Amino acid sequence: MNFNYPQQNPQQQYERNLYIYHLPSNATDALLYQIFSPMGAIESVKVISDPQTGLCKGYGFVKMVNYVDSWN
Repeated sequence: MNFNYPQQNPQQQYERNLYIYHLPSNATDALLYQIFSPMGAIESVKVISDPQTGLCKGYGFVKMVNYVDSWN
């Protein structure tokens, strides 16, 4: 099976950072890591939280180590 993924170049470093939305208010960094780790190696995970309530604002970011993994 051959998947024709684009080759990674230096300009694609930002394309490894995925915007994740429609997260529940109780979402955590650990939850995002658990969901996305089967897709490949993860460099960082960040759920954006409200500073007053500490609850997730409904979105976050997952940065994959490899460009190809961000296409899974």
